[in-house]
Amino acid sequence: MTNRLKNIAIVGAAGNSGSYMVKALLAAGKHNITAIQRHDSSNTAIDGCTVARVDYSDPSTIVSALRDNNIDVLVVTMNARAPKEVDQLLYRAAADAGVHWVVPNDWGIDYANEKMANEALIGAGKRANHAFLDDLVREKEKQGKSFGWIGVCCGFWFQWSLSVPHTWGFDFDTKTLTLVDDGKVKQNTTTFGQLGRAVAALLSLPITKEQGSACLEDYKNSSIYVSSFCLSQRDMFASVLRVTGDKESDWTIEHEGHQERYNAGLVAMKGGDMTGFAIVMYTRVLFPDEGGAFEKTRKLANLALGLPEDDLDEATKMAVDGAAEMKERLKKYSTKKE
Repeated sequence: MTNRLKNIAIVGAAGNSGSYMVKALLAAGKHNITAIQRHDSSNTAIDGCTVARVDYSDPSTIVSALRDNNIDVLVVTMNARAPKEVDQLLYRAAADAGVHWVVPNDWGIDYANEKMANEALIGAGKRANHAFLDDLVREKEKQGKSFGWIGVCCGFWFQWSLSVPHTWGFDFDTKTLTLVDDGKVKQNTTTFGQLGRAVAALLSLPITKEQGSACLEDYKNSSIYVSSFCLSQRDMFASVLRVTGDKESDWTIEHEGHQERYNAGLVAMKGGDMTGFAIVMYTRVLFPDEGGAFEKTRKLANLALGLPEDDLDEATKMAVDGAAEMKERLKKYSTKKE
């Protein structure tokens, strides 16, 4: 039996983060990639990937897609607000199909920091998913079968988050920056490219130890931590000024207390404005306890995975260049529920 993963299935292969994972995996040239897509998805073929269409209302179609392609590992990338029932349907299908590994739909803040994650409104659901996966691990162990999961904690996606006003407070249209408190609280954040490289490197590790190298078993049934930068809003603003050539005086800088902004997000959510969810989530990470700076309490896996240093200004330029497009794409999230 080989000591390497070969066949990878990705849910969300055409998405913001999934597309970078596909790119990095293809560049590594070590895997066969299957993109799992809904049967009614408008997404077309993805270069370098086999596409398997499934019907989420019929889990047997997911099991068949995974089994027919001899999948070793299922990677799930979906919206942070995806119902845990959908995540768990995929994890159950993976276990039933004989898939040995799952990389769950985590991709964000440190869910092991229960207080912060709960107050960011996403902790309970993610921990429920981990508990569900642990139940599957025990179930398969009783059957004498191998099954495990590895979460990836990466903080918020840098380019996406910088380009959206209701996240880190940068409005590039009006050149207005809203700082939470003094804007000096730091947090870990990761670029799409670095996340793609991290997943490709993780899934290229041997399953068990080889000559002292890191291996998948080292991280089994737990989360790894990766990052591009540990930054404050002030640090981000300095990069924005370097990239755009603006002076600080060209911008209007406003301040809002962390509790005030957090509460405003909750009020917006109650009124049906779902940008409030992002305000709550991002503001909680900017509380004075610096819960978002997970490198202070967790060991980063960057070195073990051989990840390069990211270029902050290059990533900032990508965010600035894409800000207008991203603003249009996200208008739907401000639509009030009827």
